Amino acid sequence: MSKLIPRCPSPAMALAFVALLAALSGTAIALPGKNSVQSNDIKRNAITSPKIKKNAVRSSDIKKGAVRSSDIKKGAVRSSDVKNDSLTGADILEGSLGTVPSANVANSAAAAASFGGFGVQRIGPFNLAAGATRAVFSAAPFAITATCTVTATEIEAALVIDTSQDNAMVNADNTDGDFDAADPPLNLIELTLDPAEPGIDHADDAYAIAPNGRQLQFEAYVATHPFGTVNTCRFGGLALVG
Repeated sequence: MSKLIPRCPSPAMALAFVALLAALSGTAIALPGKNSVQSNDIKRNAITSPKIKKNAVRSSDIKKGAVRSSDIKKGAVRSSDVKNDSLTGADILEGSLGTVPSANVANSAAAAASFGGFGVQRIGPFNLAAGATRAVFSAAPFAITATCTVTATEIEAALVIDTSQDNAMVNADNTDGDFDAADPPLNLIELTLDPAEPGIDHADDAYAIAPNGRQLQFEAYVATHPFGTVNTCRFGGLALVG
């Protein structure tokens, strides 16, 4: 019986064997079935943005709170990307906002209201029917009321002042001097005419001063039969309150 003599493989055989091993142990492995790739099958940072189809990632694919401000490119979020009314005051840096246009008007009004230490109190405009009265404003110790009085012979529109402090001073229509709490109310601005005659009276020099330092000065008007409305009075203007 002949003996088998071991022989070294030929170079061609060795090369074929290496090629077979390479084919069997390649890096690409086919995974069976849909959705068979799991997160632990993917190398960290292996998927970059160019490899993701545009608009493929939806909000439901992102974990809540996973996207931080550092993950968003500066200037990438535009107004069209933000839902209307979704941002509140707490989300906005107030110092980054300019002055609202209407706020400039308010700033001017505030400056005017504080000019010379006087505040501005608006009077009307409003109408009163015959026999009606209306409280206009109060600035202690003074209280201002509008009255509309109609009789058979006259109609009177008046801004009336009352005081709760003695030794006040009033300068107005038919009044110039001391004004005490016990005194009846005084007409600051008044217009008395025939009931059939329309008219208007304007005053810019009516004022009142109280011992507590309160000062009132008026730029106001009273009118009878405004806009052709018989037996009606109209009031309007401003009072400077100091």
